[in-house]
Amino acid sequence: MQKIDNIKKTVIQLIISSLLVVLVSACAELDTHNSTNRFQQADNLYNASMRWGEWYSLFQLMKANPNNPSSKIVPPSEEYIKHLSEIEVAHVEAINSGIIEPDKSARTLYLIEYHPKNSSVIKTVRLNVDWWYDEKHNHWFTDTPLPKEFDLPKKRTIKLSPR
Repeated sequence: MQKIDNIKKTVIQLIISSLLVVLVSACAELDTHNSTNRFQQADNLYNASMRWGEWYSLFQLMKANPNNPSSKIVPPSEEYIKHLSEIEVAHVEAINSGIIEPDKSARTLYLIEYHPKNSSVIKTVRLNVDWWYDEKHNHWFTDTPLPKEFDLPKKRTIKLSPR
């Protein structure tokens, strides 16, 4: 009789242990899924912000990666925002996108078609956007600057001849 009780206890312990393992695995899967969903949301927001010229929203997704010493993102100047408002983005397409290392990094390759507002000539640029996951804020950020084609034009100085 005591043997049967011990067997019952052992079986119950095994069932409870198995249920705990399944529950912990399910929670881990939900956490990964949550991170994946958050990446997709950040990627979609980047795409839409670029397409519609919502530059302030776009810059909210840009943050220097503390794990990358060469990562340098600075807040945009009003002059730069004004310059960007003169760029009309005609089309943005994520050609390739995905998480490289779960909960750590991801990359999206964008094809961007744009033109200055006073021109009808459409130009194309490809942009690799590297993403990193901030566990503290549970959010994906990019430390990739906008394409160099979007930079402020260089100021030209005219040197006058002494003659």
